[in-house]
Amino acid sequence: MDEKFLVRIGEMFVTRLDNDGRPLCVDVPSGALHLRYDVADDLCQFLRKNGFHAYVSDVWGEPASLDVIERALSPLDQIVD
Repeated sequence: MDEKFLVRIGEMFVTRLDNDGRPLCVDVPSGALHLRYDVADDLCQFLRKNGFHAYVSDVWGEPASLDVIERALSPLDQIVD
């Protein structure tokens, strides 16, 4: 499963967009959309172009730095070693 990333706006997690393209959010990661990184990044870019301070995070809410992305996409056996 590659859906290991979320889109955040401040402390909130995006669940979907309404009919006008505005984000609907929750305050718990398990209620958010779980997306592949490329899809989360596209959604984040769309939201930023529309005035929202959105960013991609992992499922624990950590902002998606390069290290976070690499860890999330690494096979589990590489992480445990």
